[in-house]
Amino acid sequence: AASVGETITAGSDVNVAGVVNAASINAASGFFSGEVSADIGRFRNVRSRLGNWIITGAGNATFNDVAANGAASVAETITAGSDVNVAGMLDAASLNVGSGWFTGDVFATNGWFSGDINATGDMAAAAVSAGTGTFTTSVLAPAINTNANTWNITNAGVATFGSNLNVAGTTRLAGLLNVGAGEFRVDPVAGVTQVGGALNVAGTTRLAGILNVGAGEFRVNPATGVTYVGGTLTVAGNTALNGTLGVTGDATFGNDVSVVGDLTVTGSITGMPNVASRQILTTMAGTYATGFTYPVGAVAVVSWGPGVPFATAPAAWVDGAGMLWVDDGNLPGTLNIIITW
Repeated sequence: AASVGETITAGSDVNVAGVVNAASINAASGFFSGEVSADIGRFRNVRSRLGNWIITGAGNATFNDVAANGAASVAETITAGSDVNVAGMLDAASLNVGSGWFTGDVFATNGWFSGDINATGDMAAAAVSAGTGTFTTSVLAPAINTNANTWNITNAGVATFGSNLNVAGTTRLAGLLNVGAGEFRVDPVAGVTQVGGALNVAGTTRLAGILNVGAGEFRVNPATGVTYVGGTLTVAGNTALNGTLGVTGDATFGNDVSVVGDLTVTGSITGMPNVASRQILTTMAGTYATGFTYPVGAVAVVSWGPGVPFATAPAAWVDGAGMLWVDDGNLPGTLNIIITW
């Protein structure tokens, strides 16, 4: 064992097989097979072959390189310009190192790494900042910041964050993504996404598959554009249709209906007479039956004739048997006849 009440200063190596105890240590390098205890330790290189590295009190540890087969514990800050390699537990108030490789647990108030973090044990810190992080077990940190494109938590690792998680690149999850109490959930295998509350989308939404709302009451097929509405469709504004409007059931209009082109009605129109039109080309003067029949009581009116005087104007009517008759006023020509009933 080596024990010094104040400072151990060595220009070269310090090799101790037993315990080293000093207020401070300042050496080029240290090789220890036992436990090292000091308030302050400053080494260019530290190697702990068998024992632990402990700095107690309010002391800090500053290394160019740290490697310990046992545990490393510092009451305040561990600062290293290069790598930190610890086979056992690492416990410090804060870490400020180039890179860290840990096979045991890491406990620190804050962890700042300019390079990568690789740990097979747990890591717990108030804040972690690193280029990349790879963990095979759990990571407990309210804040994690990464400057690189990759942050991996592998195997059965659990990540718990007490604050925001900001990711600049792609995020891939091998398991389920649960937000809150599962109100937002994504299955990475099936791709099923469940939203338990309102979904607000400020931009364009594109769906490659069918859109089903409820139990399929509202359904849109993205390939054909076919839209199915199982209930009432209420439109507050104008509706423009570039194609055919097909209605298999009743249609109710609370105001005027304007038709620019032809209107074809195959059934009856409730609330107003049925209307039919005929264009008759008369080839002989006088009165004769056209061969077209309509319901008894139908009224026929000539809408346009050959322009003869009123006294001899053409006429049309439906007789008691439903036959349509015309009288061309002894001037054969084309007659437009409107029949209503």
